[in-house]
Amino acid sequence: MRDLAQVVGCDESMISKIEAGKVMPSLPMLAKMVDALDRDMASFFGLRIDDYKLVQKPEDRLKVPVDALRGGTGVVYERLVPVAAGNLLEANVHVVASGGEKIDLITHQGEAVGYLVSGTIELTIDDTTYLMTSGDSFFFKAYLTNSYRNVGPDEARIVWVNTPPGSLSRAIRLTVHEFHACGENCSRVLQSHFISCARACLLHSKTR
Repeated sequence: MRDLAQVVGCDESMISKIEAGKVMPSLPMLAKMVDALDRDMASFFGLRIDDYKLVQKPEDRLKVPVDALRGGTGVVYERLVPVAAGNLLEANVHVVASGGEKIDLITHQGEAVGYLVSGTIELTIDDTTYLMTSGDSFFFKAYLTNSYRNVGPDEARIVWVNTPPGSLSRAIRLTVHEFHACGENCSRVLQSHFISCARACLLHSKTR
């Protein structure tokens, strides 16, 4: 524990408090702990697949009223893939109210594919706008900017799957933001998971 404290740059009592669940480390401190213990942040911060049902009913899915990385209004994201920094795919059902829109100026390497389940939207990829109706699909490279707007009178539902941004820090910020956006209960879940991961990390250091 003393060696870990030296590497992290704090005193041994701080490590003890983290182990006891009395203090939650900052992300920079957690990053140093992960590096010192020869772990990767994604697997450390990401929730285990065992924590989730492999098959989710609509009521089981996390619903997020805002996306921390993207602009827009009137869109709710139903997470099809559990929130975790290490996932290889991001998949959501975008539930778009009439007049709702999403503006995504984030570009990165990867791909996006989607299927319009219901409703009518205008999808803009780069500088080209397409009118889409129920049953239409799309595919594009993620280095292209994109946006959409529900131009119909009814709610639109889009199944949207993409490769998440490569920056792990973005994924972590998104995860933290989403849990806080869900309310106090989700925030407590995140804090509990954060502390349990730190404790597991410290336990691992004692057995090395």
